[in-house]
Amino acid sequence: MDNKDDVARNTNEPDTAQSGDPVVSETGVHWHTDLAVIINGQTQVIPPNLSGDYLGTQDSSGKVHWGPSGRVTESQLRLTVFFQTWGQPFSPSQILDKQNSSEGIVKMTVNGQPNTEFENYSIKDGDKIEIRYE
Repeated sequence: MDNKDDVARNTNEPDTAQSGDPVVSETGVHWHTDLAVIINGQTQVIPPNLSGDYLGTQDSSGKVHWGPSGRVTESQLRLTVFFQTWGQPFSPSQILDKQNSSEGIVKMTVNGQPNTEFENYSIKDGDKIEIRYE
């Protein structure tokens, strides 16, 4: 194998920060996701003007703006960051004040596909995320 093959292979591997957290960008991102939380058929209001270190909402539409600058790692883009900023619980067994029970369970889709990463999901630009309790 020649050096060209080594370089090509290495550039396809994700860069990682010292902690082992994959690096998404060295120069920041400005991404948007659409988030819907639906409990027993009722769409929950995502708070307007929610603001964290590098994410926020401008209205109650569910559009979340993600804008960390500099080196951005996957952990900065995890869905849990949004829920921590909102001050609400989110996990495979709980969304807001609803916990898995005989009354319902937490389910999540990303871009129409089932997703079981829940709070650990690292968002991508343009994602449409729906979290349901039913």
